[in-house]
Amino acid sequence: MLPNNFVGEHLLWKLWNMMGKISGKKSLSGIYHLSVNGQDITSIPDITSTLAHTFSDDSSSENFTDKFNSHRRSAENQNLKFESHNMETYNTLFKLEELMC
Repeated sequence: MLPNNFVGEHLLWKLWNMMGKISGKKSLSGIYHLSVNGQDITSIPDITSTLAHTFSDDSSSENFTDKFNSHRRSAENQNLKFESHNMETYNTLFKLEELMC
């Protein structure tokens, strides 16, 4: 059995390799499609939407083990001890000008 970090790193490498091919950066001829369930997806917006949807599904807590979910819930219930002496303000509303940059 492979360690979890190896599997994650290998999958990440495969993803970046595939993205390089889709964008034409890693292939002389370029591969400008993504195949999902036997269907070719060829437009960049459709490819990005498909990847985003896949990442969202794969990251869902429904895919986590019961042991991990138990640990996650326990960790999320811990109060954070965050002290800072800088004058930054956190969690304030954005100003429209900040969003327009």
